Amino acid sequence: MTYCDSHVHIGNSERTKKILKETTFSQKYRLYSAVNPKVVEETQDYISNIKDFFAIPIVFKETDIELENMFVRDFCTELNKGIPVELLNTNNYFLTNKKLPIFKEHFLLHNYEKWMDRSLYYEYLNEQNGYLIIHSKDRIRISYIHNLIKMFPHINIIIAHLGRDILETSSFIENVLLEFKNYDNVYFDISTIYNIDNIQKALKLLGSKRILYGSDFPYEFNYNDELTRINQIRDICESETDFEDVMDRNYEYIKRKIYQK
Repeated sequence: MTYCDSHVHIGNSERTKKILKETTFSQKYRLYSAVNPKVVEETQDYISNIKDFFAIPIVFKETDIELENMFVRDFCTELNKGIPVELLNTNNYFLTNKKLPIFKEHFLLHNYEKWMDRSLYYEYLNEQNGYLIIHSKDRIRISYIHNLIKMFPHINIIIAHLGRDILETSSFIENVLLEFKNYDNVYFDISTIYNIDNIQKALKLLGSKRILYGSDFPYEFNYNDELTRINQIRDICESETDFEDVMDRNYEYIKRKIYQK
């Protein structure tokens, strides 16, 4: 089948190389060693092989949010494919004009304690029943997501990377899944999850309707390894219908809802 990827990063390869060469954060944040500039250049090759994708800007501490948001918007327009997922910015930059109700919040760029600085984005998503992609890499972030749901109950949350911590600890992932098991507006993508048992646990606890395939391209990406992982996902699904939910149908459902707004 041709699948949909809910976690693809799109960025300018030259800016990526420049940041990686000059950054002072390379030892502090694993993201900097995980992205391969050569793979960034192979973006067109990858997305030509998939049905559709969420286009998320490449994220670094040094990211110019508006510049990267503009890049992904233009990229998807020119390609006539992909859904631009803009990074949250401050209220000073908020405009509803031509914005899709889907955004990404990233711990390198967005301090959870300063959520009021970007409150207009949350209010917009709440009004539109929109989608927010977010990390839950530690207990503080999990509490933060709970608070967002409480304050903005009509936002749909997509927790990236199955909610894993840095080490992809199975017990941590299971706890995150249990934390949000009973929230129908909370989804999970499975990008960067290579322990297939963790994905199987998610399917068992949540079912197939709230799990989205994602690659995290181009972070730690190898196309052959990814094809192997997809075959493993097929093997652990109880039915072909469940597999198609994860790889295609759940994405298409969200896409329809986004474009109906």
